[in-house]
Amino acid sequence: MCDIYVKLILFLGENAHAFVRSISVFLYMNRMLVTMVTISSKFL
Repeated sequence: MCDIYVKLILFLGENAHAFVRSISVFLYMNRMLVTMVTISSKFL
């Protein structure tokens, strides 16, 4: 019984880490896109 809980917690932990990392990458890409649009609009 305990073993199942440990495996579940480890599984959720790994998934949460990947989830957070994908969100941070998405936000970083979003910020880069906004910056590029802002810079290009200044030049136009």
